[in-house]
Amino acid sequence: VTLGFDDGHVSHRQVKDILAPYGMRATLYVITGHVGRTGNNLTLQDLRDFAAAGHEIGNHTVTHVNLTDIESEEVKRQEVCNARAQLRAWGFPATTFAYPFSGNDDAAERIVAECGHASARDTLGISSCPKCPAAESIPPAKLFGVESTPPVQRTHTLADLQGWVMAAEGAGGGWVHIVFHRLEDDCANITYCNPPSLLRDFVAWLAPRKTLGTVVKSHHEVILGDAATPVDLPNPSLETDGDGDGAPDCWQVDGAESPGAGRMTGGHAGMYAHRLELPRTSDGPRALSLSSNDVACAPAALPNHRYRTTFWYRSNVHPRVELSYRTAAGAWRSWARGPRLAPVSAWTQATWDAPPLPADAVAVRVGVALDQAGSVEVDDFALLNAGVPVGDALLVLSPNGGETVSPGDELAVEWATVGQVPEVDVAYSVDQGTTWVPIGSALDSALP
Repeated sequence: VTLGFDDGHVSHRQVKDILAPYGMRATLYVITGHVGRTGNNLTLQDLRDFAAAGHEIGNHTVTHVNLTDIESEEVKRQEVCNARAQLRAWGFPATTFAYPFSGNDDAAERIVAECGHASARDTLGISSCPKCPAAESIPPAKLFGVESTPPVQRTHTLADLQGWVMAAEGAGGGWVHIVFHRLEDDCANITYCNPPSLLRDFVAWLAPRKTLGTVVKSHHEVILGDAATPVDLPNPSLETDGDGDGAPDCWQVDGAESPGAGRMTGGHAGMYAHRLELPRTSDGPRALSLSSNDVACAPAALPNHRYRTTFWYRSNVHPRVELSYRTAAGAWRSWARGPRLAPVSAWTQATWDAPPLPADAVAVRVGVALDQAGSVEVDDFALLNAGVPVGDALLVLSPNGGETVSPGDELAVEWATVGQVPEVDVAYSVDQGTTWVPIGSALDSALP
């Protein structure tokens, strides 16, 4: 069972407290253009509180528009891609999507996929008609058309919600995605609204059904695997500097340190953190990363698995995660870099899910880089194995987003594949994807 909450309404604040006693995680589909707007919407801090508690923050477009009502593909793409870019800039992986007003067609589903999501949820299709199935399959028949029960309305009762779950159990199992909107005591004039007591009673009924095999998982967990498994990082809180060189043990600074940078007190949780400074962009980037010189400092890793990096930071510019991996021959290779993160004055946790680890990797190296003039303070790193993605997929590793390319420049195009992806087409566009110029067709997907 997935508990989805659409639109990011302020009434969703109580969801965290209702689910907490049972260890359940929900998926909140957020309209990015509404975050923090007036008193009826969740704030960015609300979203960060949800994410810190393990809940998923998903994409619900910029303005909550029905994508099938938009004629311009460029505008559709802006609604989907810009919302995901904003969520990722705020530090949320944003791996899944929900179509406003169930507005999905072939064009909308293609755009959602091209914007980097792993899956998308439709509305209806499960227990919504006499011949409708009792559950979505796992994995779903359409990754970008996952079916759900009817959106919960004020006329629905606890017995209705229980009936949807028991119908799936009786049919042999599967995935039941239940969609809530507003949660208010007075729903007299609001169609998609329920009293909080309905949710409270429903999850209390759901919890003991775990012994029957019925569990609650987020959309991300169903598609990309269970909750990520922590990887042992050396000195993750940067507390130890045994040799007194100003860099935490098992970590190194790439690029010359600037006056005022280095080890600092007043960390996020412990005593110490690390500060990077870049006085001028022309001075070259600065980065704090796990050491590449000591084999013991790079944790072992599994090829084709996804990895999630989290850390706490404060910054007046836009830092980003940088990842590399070591091959069995001992060579270090660049793997991926995350999106630029938003400047924040208070300690804030950033989270980024990288593409699958390349097939020749045996160990990984995580770090935070600064390539804009300013400073960033970092602390309390974590690396988690999020498992192998479900299904066949091609993921672009480079370009990764944010690059500036001029005519005549050389640009490496790199990809990774999972499952059966025999051939790849490569093309480029200079008009937001309206037209494409082919570079190569039917290329062997295993090409270096």
